[in-house]
Amino acid sequence: MPDGHVPRPALVSAIENGLVRSGVVLLSAGDGFGKSTLLSEYARRPRPSATAWLSLDSHDDDPQVFLVAGLEALAMVHPDLFTEALVAAGNATDAAQALAFRMGVCDLEHLDEPVTLVVDDLDQLRHPSIVSGLRRLLRYRPPNLRLVLATRDDLLLDADRLQRGSGALVLDEGDLALSEAETADIAVSRHGALDDDRLHELHEATGGWAAGVVLASPGSSSGPVFDTRAQPVARFLREAIVEGLPDDLSTFLLELCMLPHVSVSLATTATGRADCARVLQDLQDRRLLEPRTELDGATWVVPPIIREFGRHELRTTAPDRATEVVLNAAWAMVRAGDFEEGAVLAMQSGDDYEAARLLLRVHLGMSTSGHGLRVHELASTLQARLPHLPELSLASAWGAVQAGLDALATEAMRTAAATTVRGQRGRFIRAEVQGLRAHLLRRQGEYTESVRAVREGLALLRDTEADAEWSYADSIRTRAPLDMGMASFLAGDLDTAMTAFEMVTGGDVPGPMRAVAHSYLALIAWLEGQHDPATHASMARLLEQRTAQAPDLAHFITSVTVALSEDGVAGRDALIDAELISACMPEPGTQVMVRLARAFRVGRGLAVGGAVADAYGTDVRTDDVAALLSDVRRILDGIPDTGVLPRIVERVRAELGEGPTLEGYGEALTDGERKVLRLLDTSLTEREIGMELHLSHNTVRTYRRRLYRKLGVTSRRAAVDAAKAPEPTAPEQR
Repeated sequence: MPDGHVPRPALVSAIENGLVRSGVVLLSAGDGFGKSTLLSEYARRPRPSATAWLSLDSHDDDPQVFLVAGLEALAMVHPDLFTEALVAAGNATDAAQALAFRMGVCDLEHLDEPVTLVVDDLDQLRHPSIVSGLRRLLRYRPPNLRLVLATRDDLLLDADRLQRGSGALVLDEGDLALSEAETADIAVSRHGALDDDRLHELHEATGGWAAGVVLASPGSSSGPVFDTRAQPVARFLREAIVEGLPDDLSTFLLELCMLPHVSVSLATTATGRADCARVLQDLQDRRLLEPRTELDGATWVVPPIIREFGRHELRTTAPDRATEVVLNAAWAMVRAGDFEEGAVLAMQSGDDYEAARLLLRVHLGMSTSGHGLRVHELASTLQARLPHLPELSLASAWGAVQAGLDALATEAMRTAAATTVRGQRGRFIRAEVQGLRAHLLRRQGEYTESVRAVREGLALLRDTEADAEWSYADSIRTRAPLDMGMASFLAGDLDTAMTAFEMVTGGDVPGPMRAVAHSYLALIAWLEGQHDPATHASMARLLEQRTAQAPDLAHFITSVTVALSEDGVAGRDALIDAELISACMPEPGTQVMVRLARAFRVGRGLAVGGAVADAYGTDVRTDDVAALLSDVRRILDGIPDTGVLPRIVERVRAELGEGPTLEGYGEALTDGERKVLRLLDTSLTEREIGMELHLSHNTVRTYRRRLYRKLGVTSRRAAVDAAKAPEPTAPEQR
């Protein structure tokens, strides 16, 4: 609560009665009328129903961010609910958001006791999907969900319609204006004792506006106080906020108004000042900045009433300086790993070209960490302003691919491919087009063609050098090994896949991309029977790290691997995660792997939990191993190139005790592989086998992996046994 807080029990009681009567309360008033303070007072009062709180800012105007934030707020008061909805909400695709919304509403429908969700600063939201979702929620509100909404304007929700339609209680500026007694209480706490005439004059002049009472300086007994009827609010704020400060403080404060939150290091980078720590503390002591304690380290926020004035003031008086400050802060955020926040802030700088440079630097890291839809939106906006930069079309396409929006990705990719740019820059663009083609081909199950597209992209990059202006070559070269690893894995070339993934995990690449590579390496280890208990524990830790971020490809592959290798609760929960994510990733490979994971756990009698229906459809019995494997065969029959998927099927069948087969393989062994196979039936280690055959250890390991693949086995003993069995006839190729 703010210093000098004046309790308003009548308004708190009105909110409580309004919630009991209609379940919805809307506070609609401008800045400084005490909405947040009143809601804080309401939330602190003991009451029978649990209360969740969600404060919004401009960064929440994103369907995924807003949905996750709302579910997390509710989960804090009901930890046993919203788990599955949060997993689905972490995926940025439209299908995932719709699924998460339905799951969240379903959880709310089953509440036994009322829960109140307070949403402050609702006016920060403008996204059409959010507006539509909120209106649906208000129209079909679950009985035990109560909503208290605070907004500066009625653009998002029509207050009159809300009152007529649901009987909601609406408190506007007239209801929230201070009484003369409340004005007196606040004035005394802020300005000291004032006589009755001065208090009456202050109340009349401010019209019950709490911010006016706080900021006004009554001055001498004969001087006028601020009068909302006589001068614009901006002029008053300039006098009350800026003109009372030393020049260095007022300039610094205006520059900070451009930023969403401020730390000492961020302020130093943005403004170039060396004494930021002292100045920030000085502004806090003057009540012009508020400490933000939930972030690590000392961080401050500018109150909305000051921030909005300051942004307008600096844009009007020094637009170039405003742009400089914003871009400095945006690049600092990117260097600190806050990719999305930095990209969004750069978009507000007014310099589209610099914003494009920043987005192209970070779009891969954003996309591979579950923010593909945001990348697509930002890049598309910039591309409309800068049509001569085809790189923005490629960034838009990359984000759309990661968000599962293949049609939009294809359209953006074609736009970029039609460019007439030549020379080195043109080769970069064409290489990126091939990388995008590889992703889209994998979605269609054309794994061999996907590998070919990656190789064509690498060939284009072979004769290029670093691009100092855009750093775009660096991003393409960074992603190329990951593309090669994923394409090669699905095509069944595990040797090339492992080499590529090890390049990613050992290189200087964004963390989300390393997570993808690590997850695939773990799946390959399981596929080859090399997954030991120590690896199980590390996979569980990796999965725990992924659940704290937006679900993505790394989360899915990790979840599948844990579901296939962990017997206990961790494996059950991982299967649920995999099912939720696969419902938002309609690719043949993910559909096959999630069915195999469930078949494996059902067949072994392990805990599975309730199946996520959207991951399987209505025609599959998810408690029947034979039905799940039959559905796998159906999917494989519809894929042009099954690649590694039959081998994963065989690995699961072997775990279920059905024994290895050569179905789908039938490859003949080479002379080198036969020599290694004969020595596997001895006590020699791999290194000793290499010395015996005059081969390196890595070569022996490669032969061993190929033997396992061709024989359809997962261990040294099984390979020896399979070699002694009568050799089956190779099946006809598809």
